[in-house]
Amino acid sequence: MDPDSVEGAVGYAAWASRYLHEYDVGREGFARVAVSDRSNAADNPLAAVRDPMTFDDYYAARMVREPLSLFDMDVPVDGADAFVITTAERARDLPNQPVLIHAATAGLTDRNEEDQIPGPHRHGQHVVVESLRAKSDIWIPEVDLYFPYDGFTIITLSWIENTGWCGPGEAGDFLKQNWDEERHRILINGKIPVNPHGGALSEGGTQGSGHIREAVTQLRGDAGARQVPGATTAFLTPGGFFFNAQGLVLRTD
Repeated sequence: MDPDSVEGAVGYAAWASRYLHEYDVGREGFARVAVSDRSNAADNPLAAVRDPMTFDDYYAARMVREPLSLFDMDVPVDGADAFVITTAERARDLPNQPVLIHAATAGLTDRNEEDQIPGPHRHGQHVVVESLRAKSDIWIPEVDLYFPYDGFTIITLSWIENTGWCGPGEAGDFLKQNWDEERHRILINGKIPVNPHGGALSEGGTQGSGHIREAVTQLRGDAGARQVPGATTAFLTPGGFFFNAQGLVLRTD
């Protein structure tokens, strides 16, 4: 178990409980995030965990901090990602296809610790969405790939709702409606995969760098068996509720 997951679970378990109570929903939404990540990881040779997971597996996992179980928390890994950032003009002369930063932002509120925010309706994610929406003319559902952070499954549900894929408390139903039964994964509108590399829950917890790496890999057309055909735009929302909420839109020319 990742020590950060155990420590971070204190705050996120409280907000996950609040979410389930306030919207009178069960853990099915959490389960779909975990199962989808594991299904996607099967095609990723870099993923730490690639064995198939069923819904029964998810519900049978031991509880760590109610209502978050073992499969609601990211997998500890040793790893690093490096990104070369330069001007668009110079990038076009380099050997690899450039991926352009269309818009980027980060978000904080005046209270940005897990136990200090007044409620789930105003935290760093909301600041990110407002700022990124003002900067980007590319938005849902125009993107080809979506990368919400998934260090804890509740974070993913929150990003899905706050970015506008659905309303508050509706993420579980949204994921059910956009579920690919054949591959046991989330596929928004039948075409937009979510964390096609397996995310932090299955590829491994790299604090969002894995999400960015996968987006770049996909946009370059280098993702192999998990490649999304013709992908030209990626929407990323790394980070959680608090000090580390971020937003990023990447695109090709």
